[in-house]
Amino acid sequence: MRNQILIFFSLFSIYSSYLFSDDQSWKDQDAYIQLSSVATQVPTPGTGSLIIGETIDLIKNFEVTPNRDGIICIIPGKYLIFTSNQIATLSRGISGYLDSWFVLNGTAISSSNTRQFVTENSRSGLVTNCLLIDLKETDVFSVAFLANGPNIGLVYIQSSLSSEPSVTSYSLSAYRLRHPL
Repeated sequence: MRNQILIFFSLFSIYSSYLFSDDQSWKDQDAYIQLSSVATQVPTPGTGSLIIGETIDLIKNFEVTPNRDGIICIIPGKYLIFTSNQIATLSRGISGYLDSWFVLNGTAISSSNTRQFVTENSRSGLVTNCLLIDLKETDVFSVAFLANGPNIGLVYIQSSLSSEPSVTSYSLSAYRLRHPL
């Protein structure tokens, strides 16, 4: 509860500084963020979970929620958002699927769901998704996921080669378009 109150007051101070100001210079400012995860994540059975992006690769004019499961918009505008999920079965002999969708201020965004099937013959897959969306100041954008069975999730794959980067389990990139569509 204390964290929620701190978040509320932080967001309110940001919001009020723009609300009571005649300064509209934010209209020409860049805003972008890129998050990624180097952790294997399994959704809560039956209800799903928000995906955590514990690593901030790039950030300008965004904030990240304390649990690292959402991004907070600072500069309003139209945003292009991309995600990628490295989906896999975490043990042999499992078949099923994993769904992943976008969430805005705690509500699922209609028509944003993606689904990837995995089988014991094809144990992993990559799901990408993108969205063009209007975000307002203090909007919280997240990505949720749910599997239809146990041991299906997002997997981090450590490369055995020093010259090859590892495969992140999740990445999210958001960029504010400077010229409205």
